[in-house]
Amino acid sequence: MNAKLKKRKAARAGRKPVQGVSRSACGRIVKAHRKPVETQEQVLATVTGQPHRRGASDARSRLLGYALGRLFASGAISRDQHAAGEWFAQLWLTYHRRITGITLPKVSAHLQEFVASSDIPLSHANDDNDPDQDNQLRRRWAAVEGALCDAGRHHAGHSLMFSVCVLDRDPHRDQVGELRELLNIVDRVRQKGA
Repeated sequence: MNAKLKKRKAARAGRKPVQGVSRSACGRIVKAHRKPVETQEQVLATVTGQPHRRGASDARSRLLGYALGRLFASGAISRDQHAAGEWFAQLWLTYHRRITGITLPKVSAHLQEFVASSDIPLSHANDDNDPDQDNQLRRRWAAVEGALCDAGRHHAGHSLMFSVCVLDRDPHRDQVGELRELLNIVDRVRQKGA
C-alpha cells in the first residue's frame, strides 16, 4: 500500500466526533448542569416515610435514626441506659482504634459525633499517643469487661451490646430485657468514672 491510502484509512478509523456541542479546553464534551433529581421536600418525605419513623410523634427526631435512639424514643430503655449505650459505643470505638488498631469499615454518623466529642482524642494505634490517655482508656475498658464478667454476661452480653450500640442493629424483641440489664451494668461503671 502506498502512503496516501494509509492516511485515508487512518482518517476514517474510529468514531466520528459529535458536532454542535460545547467542549472543554481539553476537547471533552461539557455536560449540562442538571437540576437535582429530588427536591429537599421530596427527600424529607422519603426520610419521614421510613418504617421506623412511621407513627412517631416527631418523625424528624435524630433519635429515630439509630437503634439505641429508637429504643429510647419508644420507652423501652431509660435516659441513663441510653447514655450508657452511647458511652459504651464511644468507648468501644476509641479503645479499639487507639489500642488494638481495629477500625470498623463503616461507622454511622451518630457514632462519629460521639467519638468526636470524646474526652480522649481519636487516633490510630500506630500514631504517637499520650500514654496517660491510653492508660485511662485501658482502665475504662477493663472496668466494663470486669463488670460484664462479674455479672456472668461477658461473651453474650458483649456481643449484644456490640451489635446494638456499635453496629447499630435493632435487637430482637426477646433481647430487650437482657439489653436493659447490660446497659444498667455499663451505666454503673460509667457513673463510677472508671
